[in-house]
Amino acid sequence: MNDFAYEMITTTSLVETSPDFYTGNMNGLLVTVEYISNRGIVEIRFGATDLSEDEMSLVCQAFRDYIDSRRSHLQIDEYSICILLHTEQNWQFRFRRILEIIDSIGFKMDIHSGCYLCGETGDDIRPYEIESLKAFLCPSCAKRTADDLCENLQEKTENSRFTAYATTGISDHEMYFPGTIAALIGALVGMVLFFLLSLIPFGHLLAGVALTFLIFFAYRKYAEIMKVRGLLISLGLLFFFLFFALAITLTPQIVSSVNAVQGAGTLTSGSVFFSFIGYLNHPDAGRSVMTDFVLACFGAAATVTGFIISTARKNNQ
Repeated sequence: MNDFAYEMITTTSLVETSPDFYTGNMNGLLVTVEYISNRGIVEIRFGATDLSEDEMSLVCQAFRDYIDSRRSHLQIDEYSICILLHTEQNWQFRFRRILEIIDSIGFKMDIHSGCYLCGETGDDIRPYEIESLKAFLCPSCAKRTADDLCENLQEKTENSRFTAYATTGISDHEMYFPGTIAALIGALVGMVLFFLLSLIPFGHLLAGVALTFLIFFAYRKYAEIMKVRGLLISLGLLFFFLFFALAITLTPQIVSSVNAVQGAGTLTSGSVFFSFIGYLNHPDAGRSVMTDFVLACFGAAATVTGFIISTARKNNQ
C-alpha cells in the first residue's frame, strides 16, 4: 500500500473504482481523486455545472490559501473544477484541507454537479474509465466518447488531462469582493491625504493622484487581477469619493469668497456643499476654486489612464 492509498483509506469515504482512482459523492458534489504516479500528482476533481461569476469567485477564494504555482494548481473547466496537487513533502495536509473545502462547498453552496463533459445532472451519472479518461459521465457522453472522441480528447488535453476549456490558474479570476473592501479602505485613507495635500499650493493635483492611486492599487492588489468589473467598481468609488473630497475642500473657499464680496450670510456651507459644482464659475468665487477643481480632476484622470494601460499590459502577459 502506497502513501496515497493509505491517505485515501484513512481520511476519506471515497471508493476505489480502479487502481489509484477513487470516486464518491461529497455533499452533493460528484468527486474523483486520481493519483498519477509517473508525474507525482494527485488530481482532485468535482462536477460544477454553469457556475456564475460570483460562484466562481467564491470557489477561488475558498481554495486560495492552498493553491500556489509550485505545489498545487487550480483549473476551471466548463463543467468541473480540478485541483492538481504535487505529492511533495507534507502534501497530505494540503490534500486533507482541499477535500474539507470541497465538502464545505457542497454543504454551503447550491452548485449542480453532474457529467464532467456536458454538465447534465441526473441519477444515471456514474464514474467511467475510457482509455485515460476517468470521470463522472452521463451514458450518452460515455458512449460518444468511447465511439468517437477518445483519441481527439487525449490529443487536445495532453497537458491538462481533461479539457481544452481549462484555465491557466487561479490568478485569472477576479477576486472582486476582497478587492472592493481594499479599495474602500484605500479611498478612506485617500480622503485624509486629499484634505492634507489640498492645504498646500496646487496640492489638489497631488491630492487627485493620491486618492485615485490608493483606490485602484488596493483593488488590483487584493483582487489579484483587474478586469471590466473591477474597473467599473474602482471608477464608481473614485467618482463618489472625489466628489465629496472636492466638496469638503472647495465649499469653504466658495462661501468665503462670495460672502466677502456680497456680504456675510449670503451663502452657507450647507447650501453650497452638494451643489458646489454649480458655483465653480460664479463671478465672485475666485479663480482658485476652478483651478483646484481642474487640477484634482486632471490628476485623477491621468492616474486612471496610467492604471488602465499598466493593467492591460499585465493581463496580457
